[in-house]
Amino acid sequence: MATDRFAELGGGAPLACEAAKAAAKAAKTEGAGCARRGASGAAALAMGQSSVAFARGVGEKRFVFIMLRGGMDGLAAVPPVGDPDFSTQRGPMAISRALGARPLSGGFALHPAMPEAHALFQARELLVVHAIAPPHRTRSHFDAQNVLEGGGVRAFERRDGWLNRALLGLGGEASDLGFAIAQNMPLAMRGPAKVSSWAPRRITELPELLTDRIADMYANDPILSAAFASGLSARDMAAQSNGGMMGGAKGVRPLVLAANAALAAEFLSRPNGPRIAMLEGGQWDTHAGQGLAQGKLARLLADLSVALAALKTGLGPAWRETVVVAATEFGRTVRPNGARGTDHGFGGAAFVAGGAVTGGQVIADWPGLSNAALFDGRDLAATTDMRSLFKAVLSDHLGVTDRHLNASVFPGSQNARALANVIRS
Repeated sequence: MATDRFAELGGGAPLACEAAKAAAKAAKTEGAGCARRGASGAAALAMGQSSVAFARGVGEKRFVFIMLRGGMDGLAAVPPVGDPDFSTQRGPMAISRALGARPLSGGFALHPAMPEAHALFQARELLVVHAIAPPHRTRSHFDAQNVLEGGGVRAFERRDGWLNRALLGLGGEASDLGFAIAQNMPLAMRGPAKVSSWAPRRITELPELLTDRIADMYANDPILSAAFASGLSARDMAAQSNGGMMGGAKGVRPLVLAANAALAAEFLSRPNGPRIAMLEGGQWDTHAGQGLAQGKLARLLADLSVALAALKTGLGPAWRETVVVAATEFGRTVRPNGARGTDHGFGGAAFVAGGAVTGGQVIADWPGLSNAALFDGRDLAATTDMRSLFKAVLSDHLGVTDRHLNASVFPGSQNARALANVIRS
């Protein structure tokens, strides 16, 4: 649990291909793989091939892994406002209550751009694990992402991913139990277990008349209408956060992760659909112009926050049996650089959401931010191994055995014990 040295803060059938395209278009994406993959993989998901047999090793439980590529700044996403050294070390880039940081517990707060995530925290459907990192000592994106996705301790020692290996322990060898929404199959999902993929791509704006007609067409379908409304909401929120500009403007990034989360929820909510999904969100490398309550990082965090809400809305009753983990390859430096950004660091933060989590808490063996406590004199020290978080989800939520976890999913990880009190009992 968060250290008590801090003062508490006051204050049915799978989705039809055309329907998937329509919902995706509303949020500026399109399922590029929908029409070209025959009767297997993504096409089987999208076109409702009755020959696809989905594994039932996990029953009605769902798991979503969101990979935040680029190194999310955990000290800005979840600022330790109760640490007496935080404001001094961060200086003018410290996210504070005065800037709208939302109170959590244990002396931590949430970035002001994440109201949806804060609502989940208050509903005890979101927790944060802070001072966490994969078992590496590298500040290279390529190496650190490879360690995080491969599940090993050294870069490029694995050619398959931990999530694919976990599927093998759930009876997923010959069934579409898992899928990824990504341009290329992520390493975490590569391996002998059969998985599907959906490749989104940005497209042009939907005409308002067509938008209204699609909304009318889906009015009597609670799932499709909710997904379409979520896509429109993501589009509108992106426009507002970018001063009314959308994807065609230089430097503008719509809420892509949120849109893909809405699509993922469509697949996962189907009775015969997959149960495990992986999403990706990029551009978290905030070397320059990171921003405070507004700016580049704020837009990324808003995207993530809306994505979590989209999953809850889209999954409906299945949300009660769902766990979502959003994690990044490393955190960022405690002190800002001269470009009003932060450089590659070590310890960071991970978000765990869902109706199946023991939310409303911040789990942190907090090392402190004094000069003496910093890793290499510059970074937040990592006191929790990322594999311990994944183990808690895989064992306590999905039922993967300890033997399979230590021998296959995360080989040689006996010392990285599963975190306690993450999954509701």
